[in-house]
Amino acid sequence: MKESSDGSRRSLYAILTLAFLIRIAMVPLAHRDGFISDEKEYIYLAHQLNDGKGFVDSNGEYSIKVPAFPIVIALCFRLWPSSFVLPFLFGALAATLSIYVGYLLALRVWQENNIALWSAGFMAFFPSLVLYGGLLMTENLFVLLLLLMLLLAVRLSREDGYALHLLFGVVAGAAVLTRAASFGMVPVLLVAIVLARRKSGFSTRRLLLAFVVWGIVLVPWTVRNYNVHLEFVPVSTFGGRAMLTGSNPFAHGTAKLDPGFSDWLEAQLKARGLHPEETGPEGKRVSAEQAIAMEYARSHPGRLLILAFQKVYVFWIYPVTYGQDSRVFQASFMLCDILLLLGAICGAVVGSTRRVSFGMASTPIIYFTAMSMILYSEARFRLPVMPLLCIIASGSVFLLAPEWRRSALAHIPNRWKLIGGIALVVALYGLTAALFLGGRIT
Repeated sequence: MKESSDGSRRSLYAILTLAFLIRIAMVPLAHRDGFISDEKEYIYLAHQLNDGKGFVDSNGEYSIKVPAFPIVIALCFRLWPSSFVLPFLFGALAATLSIYVGYLLALRVWQENNIALWSAGFMAFFPSLVLYGGLLMTENLFVLLLLLMLLLAVRLSREDGYALHLLFGVVAGAAVLTRAASFGMVPVLLVAIVLARRKSGFSTRRLLLAFVVWGIVLVPWTVRNYNVHLEFVPVSTFGGRAMLTGSNPFAHGTAKLDPGFSDWLEAQLKARGLHPEETGPEGKRVSAEQAIAMEYARSHPGRLLILAFQKVYVFWIYPVTYGQDSRVFQASFMLCDILLLLGAICGAVVGSTRRVSFGMASTPIIYFTAMSMILYSEARFRLPVMPLLCIIASGSVFLLAPEWRRSALAHIPNRWKLIGGIALVVALYGLTAALFLGGRIT
């Protein structure tokens, strides 16, 4: 790994400083029309906690949301009551720190300081990451924890210190308590570490420590959920509802459902002894919703396959924007997504030439894509994988050097990978642009 020079450090500090200032400047721009719905919910939960009313959201539900981010916002309000300065500073700082951790991860992956700097630059100024850096959303905290977890995973694939295992377990637990959908990713990532360590000839026994610590971090919240619901809920009750949202006769893959869904769901719940006016415990209702989703999936496998493709399309192709009233705004975000995906394809080809391993970085990309197929999808759900695409795309900078361009393209399979990947991206976004301009999608 090439060490960074004083000039490189100054460049990194400049990138981080600009990134922080841009995200602070984004706060008033992103809130011209007030807080968005999810922000309002986190603020409400924070006030509930500080007022001693417990973790109960505005719908009267106890475990749909996960606790980490609302607790952070509550602590900010406790330190500076009636002010949003600290929450927004925390969000911008977390987003900026994620760029630094992403830089360290890119340095481990590419073994080149200049490429790591390009990664930091891509993350610092990529529009959707800038936009959400100015919002009170879980993405800022979760992306930081995810990148830190991946950095520790890369180190654990080659190192064996007890502190690394302990820290990985703590960070993984905090990540799950920030975004419940990452619950299944931790075991998958641990398996990836096991495979990498065996390939390098390292013992895998200490990884059990990381797994145990991860579980211990989740225990207090799991116990709390059991006391509330009298059933085992390790993180959130939302999984069943998310599965139903994505698997029903009125679904299109997103949270928006066709008219008639409420009546259909009411009839399904009544058939299971649950009535809207007497819904019973939150966990019981959500378990029923999950059972309804599973039954629909078993009965309509063809429809489920179509929905899965629709969800992947939404996850990867729709622009990540704040507000849906500006086509120019959405189109500019979509253009940046196209460029990033094309860069990631080029970076992956260069990486194969340089024998770079993207195993750890690609694990969350594959995992969250798969989760979108099982549950439901929104464009913003892919935000956690955008820094990873930035890291992979930074390798495309090698193609600016003629010798590396000739080396990468001299291999015939690499040419076909480039041609196929670019053709796929252009075709998908060409179709989307046609639908978008024709008013078929908004």
